[in-house]
Amino acid sequence: MTLVKVKAITSPKGWRLFLFRLPIWLFRFRLGWIFGRQLLLLYHTGRKSGQIYTTVLEVIRYDKVSNTYFLASGFGENSDWLNNLMATPAARVMVGMRQHSVVAARLEPAEAAEELLKYWRQKPLRFQYMIIPSLGYKGDATEIDVKALAEHVPIFSLTACAATKYT
Repeated sequence: MTLVKVKAITSPKGWRLFLFRLPIWLFRFRLGWIFGRQLLLLYHTGRKSGQIYTTVLEVIRYDKVSNTYFLASGFGENSDWLNNLMATPAARVMVGMRQHSVVAARLEPAEAAEELLKYWRQKPLRFQYMIIPSLGYKGDATEIDVKALAEHVPIFSLTACAATKYT
């Protein structure tokens, strides 16, 4: 069985929003080490307000050689953090207990498909039982499905840099 879209993805509300925001507090209390490199805290600049916002995101892959984190936007094109990074690519991240400046770049469709395929191959159970349902799909993902899914799930790279014009 291939993937079938069963519901539209929406931003969390109510108790789901509380659960989504809970890791932010753990990072603020210097407990980010609990997550290792699985989650990071992103500090990004609002595209309209210019204020600093925080968002916790799952790292789909970390490349040690280039010191780059790869992220997927589970809520699609309408995620505030995604639109903020498109407007202002300079940001900061906290991974574990360390913070550093990063520059964001959206991956081209072919690169995005390759990153999603790597994630699917490395963590098939997480992909099947957490990622697929959270994107509004059900069924067993095949390689073709994952490539097609990459067209609807924006993938970003956050590459560490010496310094950015981040406030």
